[in-house]
Amino acid sequence: MSQIKKLFQEKPFIRHTSYFILAAMSFHLSYLGATFFFPIYFFALLQITKMKSVPKAFLTGMLLSFSLYIYHLQFFISIFNQFAYSLFCILGFWLAIFIAISSWLRKVYSEKALIILIPLLYFSLEFIRCELYALKFSWLIPGLAFADASYFSGLGIWGVFGISFLCLVFISISESLIRNKQKLSLTILSFAVLCQIPNFIPLKNEELLSEPRITGIQWEMGSRQEMLNSLDQAKATYPDTKLYFFSEYTFSDGIPQMFKDWCKKNKTYLLAGTTETIENAPELQSNKQSLHKKLKHKPFYNMAVVIGPKGEVVFKQAKVMPIQFFNDGVPAPSQKLWNSPWGKIGICICYDLSYTKITDELVRQGAQALLIPTMDVEHWGERQHKLHGRIAPTRASEYGIPVFRVCSSGISQFVNQGGLVLQEGSFPGQGDSLSAQISLEKAGSRPLDRFLIYPALLISALAFLYSFILFFRKRKTTLG
Repeated sequence: MSQIKKLFQEKPFIRHTSYFILAAMSFHLSYLGATFFFPIYFFALLQITKMKSVPKAFLTGMLLSFSLYIYHLQFFISIFNQFAYSLFCILGFWLAIFIAISSWLRKVYSEKALIILIPLLYFSLEFIRCELYALKFSWLIPGLAFADASYFSGLGIWGVFGISFLCLVFISISESLIRNKQKLSLTILSFAVLCQIPNFIPLKNEELLSEPRITGIQWEMGSRQEMLNSLDQAKATYPDTKLYFFSEYTFSDGIPQMFKDWCKKNKTYLLAGTTETIENAPELQSNKQSLHKKLKHKPFYNMAVVIGPKGEVVFKQAKVMPIQFFNDGVPAPSQKLWNSPWGKIGICICYDLSYTKITDELVRQGAQALLIPTMDVEHWGERQHKLHGRIAPTRASEYGIPVFRVCSSGISQFVNQGGLVLQEGSFPGQGDSLSAQISLEKAGSRPLDRFLIYPALLISALAFLYSFILFFRKRKTTLG
């Protein structure tokens, strides 16, 4: 044991390689449901930031990001071809720059200051990566490892960004206060056990006798007659359904009259995705791939439309954040809640659910549930569908409200207000239906990280800028 310890101290390459491997293994195990490894990942990550060379720290961060992300994002290659490798580098940049800046900060700040500065830096960069720059991408952040856990994981209090920040603060404080390596290891392992416990805490699924039933049906390439038949079948199976629900891009240029007539005949509601052309707008000069089978040559809104029991449009909401690199419509000019007969419902389309700035706005307005029409194209593969399926349980846990997500080829989900997936469709599951009574008893609330992030961004920016002043002061003192 003493020889290994000596080797770690005298051979930085071996030490950093060991932590590199530990970080990669812990990240993947966390995403497999072993959230015991969640704090171990961050512990290893903190050790990597202790590299003396900032350029080497950046390069190590890039290599680490490839080992973390490429396995989960192989579907990028089938979607974007050679451009996927550029996207891997852009995604990896954020982890690499965190490790590099942390290495730099360690040169100028005291150990006590670093206890909070490095976690704040990680918190800030993760939020920027997910929410604040052009190529927003929130998948594969560590907090999503808790998607399979219950509300007790802390997502409802700290949020998906805050839970990583909390973990980093705990480990930083532990490292600072506990000098004995064995005691430090025991402390981190104890915390790791606490991170695993939420996976074993059952949430009761209470019967909702008086709440509205919603029935979703998966269709990507079905004919209109097949879809109409599936509505009849769903009505026969779930006769108390108040709202039927299709996916994003189910139709083009509005809801066909035959479906409006069906709603009027059955005195019920239908939510479906469609497009709405923006009249008097110039034609698009774009070679972007279309998610819909009919390429749109004029600007359009990617729209979710609700048809009422009289066969008329009672609500519609456009997609706020169309997918980059796709002909996915024009961003919605505004967001509003549907004041349904049962309560206030927020509707956002597909990847809008991945962006907290979009879903937070619906919760701020008083949303009591979220409905998410989604198109995950079948040829993107089951791995992509499962990875996307982590978002809905996370949002339900964060806000404390149910989320009902219907996807074109799976994996559709009904998630209760505790983040528990109660109903799930299959992949590709054409014509699959899922039905649940949805609780609208209270409005959602935003977790703490949404309020802490902007002070964190300010402190991180100021600390980074001030680090150069400290560096030149130290250099001047050394030379003097």
